[in-house]
Amino acid sequence: MGVALTVRRRWPAASYAAGLLTVVFATTGMEFLAVVSYTLVAYRERVRPAPVAGISALALVIGHLDYWPELVVDQVAGDLILIAGISVLPVVLGQAVRNARRTTTELTRRNAELVVLRQQAADHAVETERFRIARELHDVVAHHVSAMTVRARAGHHVAERDPQAAVDALGYVAEAGSEALTAMGSFVGTLRGEVAAGGRDELVPQPTLEDLPDLLESFRRTGLVVHEDLHTSGVSVARALGLNAYRIVEEALTNAIRHGAAERVWVQMWFDGEDLHLQVDDNGRGLDGGCTPTGHGLVGMAERAELHGGAMVFGPSPRGGCRVEATLPTGHAGSQAPPSQVPAGGPASVVT
Repeated sequence: MGVALTVRRRWPAASYAAGLLTVVFATTGMEFLAVVSYTLVAYRERVRPAPVAGISALALVIGHLDYWPELVVDQVAGDLILIAGISVLPVVLGQAVRNARRTTTELTRRNAELVVLRQQAADHAVETERFRIARELHDVVAHHVSAMTVRARAGHHVAERDPQAAVDALGYVAEAGSEALTAMGSFVGTLRGEVAAGGRDELVPQPTLEDLPDLLESFRRTGLVVHEDLHTSGVSVARALGLNAYRIVEEALTNAIRHGAAERVWVQMWFDGEDLHLQVDDNGRGLDGGCTPTGHGLVGMAERAELHGGAMVFGPSPRGGCRVEATLPTGHAGSQAPPSQVPAGGPASVVT
């Protein structure tokens, strides 16, 4: 009995068999059988409690036959109650402990999974925010740097015959550079969790559709001829949608200058049903001249359109350069008709 109790957790089945043999042939060891039956049920997952209880009860009855000269109910009732208790209670307790241990293990496993999922969600949120900030920084800085480059080159060419134009170009370069530095400082301050020295009131709000005419005017100041046809009055859109529409137009104009060497652009915007439509054409080099549907700018425009369930199409323009078209669902009906459009000049590619 002592040896079996010592190794009962390592070999619970062998210890239980020793307990059965003890109560059957030695007519003793009821408490020993209770302990080893509990251990068997508690530490062996595949053991069923009911057969264990039945086998224990049968062994105890056989072991008590020598004490029952006559099977009279009044004489054996107490022993039967004791046998029932020793057979059933350890098994029930072992089953409860096994279930509790199984539940604890499952909860531990699920908690570990939740920790991993929480970390993955946090990493995904950080990655998404980094992409958003990188996209915003690319749009802002690329716009200002492209405009500065165009004005600087123009000032260099006209410096000798028109000094005042060169001075104006240098002034624009200085102003655009200051705005780019301010934007970069704002992004860096956001990443560091800082605010402007004068408080939150000095933070510049993100642009919206209402700021689109100012954007077009800033491109005109670089020497680019901008034809605009904006039908956006009377319909309000969410701030996030307005910001992304603004950035799409900004990136399309920047690409027209930077990659297409365009001199003229045509910007159209209108509501049709529940969608906001954007279309930007230029007279630059076009697809054959290096205006290829690749790069971070085009990917960023496509991602901005996808954020609202829309799409962005890039292809050749009938004006001679490239065309950028974007459709952004607004979530409500609009009453304005689209402006007259020029048919597409060739196959377009959907950027996804």
